[in-house]
Amino acid sequence: MNPLSYSGGYKYQIRKNHHFQTNIRGFEANTQFIKLSKEGLLSVLNGYACDGPSGPTIDTPIFLYAAFIHDALYQLIRMDHLPFSFWRNADYELKRAVALKLNDMRDHTSWGRKIKSQSHEVLWQARLLWIMKGLAIVKGAAAKPSSRKKINII
Repeated sequence: MNPLSYSGGYKYQIRKNHHFQTNIRGFEANTQFIKLSKEGLLSVLNGYACDGPSGPTIDTPIFLYAAFIHDALYQLIRMDHLPFSFWRNADYELKRAVALKLNDMRDHTSWGRKIKSQSHEVLWQARLLWIMKGLAIVKGAAAKPSSRKKINII
C-alpha cells in the first residue's frame, strides 16, 4: 500500500482564482497555487489553502480576505521567491487589503452601509492598529522557511 502524505493546519480553501494588485514590483513567482507578476499582480489560485487570520484577530470576512493575500505572500517568502525582508511589505499588503475590502463592503452591502458611522471607523482603525502591532512584534516569523507546514506520512 502506498503511503499518504498530508499537511494539517488549514481551515480555508479558495474555490476561484483571485487577483490582487500589490505594490511589490520586480519579482516574479509561479507556483502551483500562487503567481506574482513583475508588475505586482498577485494571483491566488483555485485550491490554495490557508489557516485564516492569526494572532489577535477573528475570522471575519474582511480579515479572512486579507489573510489569504498575506499568507500567499508569506509563502512566497518561505519558498525564496521574495527576500525575507519583504515580510514588512506583506504586512503592509494585509493592511491595504483590509482597507480595500472594508471600503468595498461599505459601498456594496447593506451591512456595510450600516457601519459608515464615525464610531465604527474608530473601532476598525483600532482593530487594524492592534493587528499591525502584533505583526511588527513577531517580525515576519511565519515567513521564515522553518515555518513551513510539516509533511506527515501515514
